[in-house]
Amino acid sequence: ILQMSRMDSYQAPPTLPKIDPVDMRSSDERLVDTKLLINAYLQMGLFETLGCLVVYFVVFWIHGIKSVKALFFTAQDYFASTTTLDFVFEDRSYSPDEQRWILASAQSAYYLTLIMMQWANMFLCKARYGTISRSAFKNRMTYIGIVVSIIVGVIIVYMPGIQLVVKSQIVF
Repeated sequence: ILQMSRMDSYQAPPTLPKIDPVDMRSSDERLVDTKLLINAYLQMGLFETLGCLVVYFVVFWIHGIKSVKALFFTAQDYFASTTTLDFVFEDRSYSPDEQRWILASAQSAYYLTLIMMQWANMFLCKARYGTISRSAFKNRMTYIGIVVSIIVGVIIVYMPGIQLVVKSQIVF
């Protein structure tokens, strides 16, 4: 009996199962909490929306339409795909084709700005708990995601066949 107990002591120690770090969360811990939702939708979402809207209206401003009020109160009659009326603003007349072109340019600028704002949001989220140089550039998928978003944005805005389908236009 003594010899059997010695044999048991010479065996390799049992291997412990690996524990997934996700399973180590406490029962009251949430993957998405109120703080994250407020940061994502109220703070960053507001910044992204305002940035995109500024660029949208800058395109109209570049084309000589410098009043946001003129756009808001004429949206049903002008700058629509079905408009047949000339839009007159400050002694300049915009034909229906010009209106559609300006609108498509503004929408394309909004879309491209949204892509760039999403990059900024991604880098800010990655650098939330450290410096951006240390934490944001470690993951190779970050670069792949940026390249893919650039390719998709360029295809949607600049490829002639796709432009007809999504009604986009070269921005400038």
